[in-house]
Amino acid sequence: MNRLAIVPARAGSKRLPGKNLKKLNGLPLFEHTLKIASEVFTQVVFSSDSEEMLKQSESYENVIPSKREQRLASDTSKVIETVREIHNQYSKKEKKFDEIWLLLPTCPLRTKKDLLEAINLLDRGIDSVVGVTDFDFPPTLAL
Repeated sequence: MNRLAIVPARAGSKRLPGKNLKKLNGLPLFEHTLKIASEVFTQVVFSSDSEEMLKQSESYENVIPSKREQRLASDTSKVIETVREIHNQYSKKEKKFDEIWLLLPTCPLRTKKDLLEAINLLDRGIDSVVGVTDFDFPPTLAL
């Protein structure tokens, strides 16, 4: 199975400036996702408009840093546009992908086990997998 994992991390965040570079348990937020993705997938594209994050991503095996165009890093751009752009780039020069995975850096508690269980579900014929969790109080009170 040929799987492509995409990890998008913009530099700009209005509600929490520098969000993807903020440290959680000693590691920048986006690196939690890169660490797990690089252990599970043979090809991970890390897309960012931040030179600092792109440079840091180079230390992970199987991770290909990809400078994101400004039009795809604005407050109004949608992540699906970035996914489509990366898919188009890689499907032209690489072999076709059977699956494309979107791993958002704002899910730092995702584990290798979570990804392997999701792969297992897809291998058994499930069409798609989305990770969710219970939230015991109104989401508007989360910040």
